Amino acid sequence: MQTFFCSCGNRLFFDNTQCLSCLKPVAFSIEHNLLIPLDEAKDQAGRKLEPCENYGRGLCNWFATSGLATSLCLACRLNVEVSTAEGNKDLVRNMETAKRRLVFSLLRIGLPVVPKSEHAAGVGFALRRSAPEQPVITGHDDGLVTLDLNEADPAKREEIRTALGEDYRTLLGHFRHEIGHYYWTLLFADESSRAKFREVFGDEREDYAKALAKHYESPRSDYADTHISSYATAHAWEDWAETWAHYLHILDGLETALSFGLRTAPTQTRSKADSKFETLLNEWSELMIALNSMNRSMGHDDAYPFSLAPEVRQKLTYVHHTVREGVERLKHGLPERVTPSSPSKKEPEEQAAPAPT
Repeated sequence: MQTFFCSCGNRLFFDNTQCLSCLKPVAFSIEHNLLIPLDEAKDQAGRKLEPCENYGRGLCNWFATSGLATSLCLACRLNVEVSTAEGNKDLVRNMETAKRRLVFSLLRIGLPVVPKSEHAAGVGFALRRSAPEQPVITGHDDGLVTLDLNEADPAKREEIRTALGEDYRTLLGHFRHEIGHYYWTLLFADESSRAKFREVFGDEREDYAKALAKHYESPRSDYADTHISSYATAHAWEDWAETWAHYLHILDGLETALSFGLRTAPTQTRSKADSKFETLLNEWSELMIALNSMNRSMGHDDAYPFSLAPEVRQKLTYVHHTVREGVERLKHGLPERVTPSSPSKKEPEEQAAPAPT
């Protein structure tokens, strides 16, 4: 995630709503890819940009989409359902922050982000909150991504992470994983592309419910040489979504490092024969060694507790090339509708009463 600068010269961060130097209110413009003071922002036609309808409510810091009959920004237009019950505001705010980061990353790599309400093959988000009598099932179905607002509570998320024995569980990671299922439906829309997918990730036609049940009954611990996480071993769809999420982690993490001028020293693992993406993976690995070491020196756990084995690197490279090809193909527009993908998943703590609230 890059940083920005106010017209006064002060550094701005992606989530800022005000410059802390000149005190001007600011908002992010997709059109300009910049954070801009509200009183200075105009679109390419010279029209004044207006902040999103949710800007003043503390739920958004973007400008509304210019030229459309809407007072919402793109990120907010993606919402199909948001639980606004009492006590949910802070959770929704955390969700929206992560979602905006996701949307920014997707736009940066050139992927289309089209609201489900505006196109049958678009994507939408349902942000619901689990209750003992009505647990929320996280997942993707026909372009709709459902997420549990409890994941936006750091204490609840840590509780679930520990219960599932996961090394890593973040709100942004959830968004990246689930959107990976959606883009699978766009990037593998025909049998020819799915045949190539199966060569790398396995057969997605395997019974999903049975595969997930088997994983939760006996999760694999011998995954590191072939998969990015234990959950990725559950099914080909989950292997894709986990690898996809890490692809976005890597791109965004490296962009952040470069925006601050952080680079790692060359290593002997690099060679002139390395592809551009292989070099990027090498740089990421070195950077994460440095970041994990910094975390340990501060008494924290590793920020990135993963190793990129050769087979995992091959999968990441495949994701990279698939995205590059997909960006070119999808420039011409989305298909009429999405291809059915994985059903929603039910984690084991949701199968037993009560679900986390």
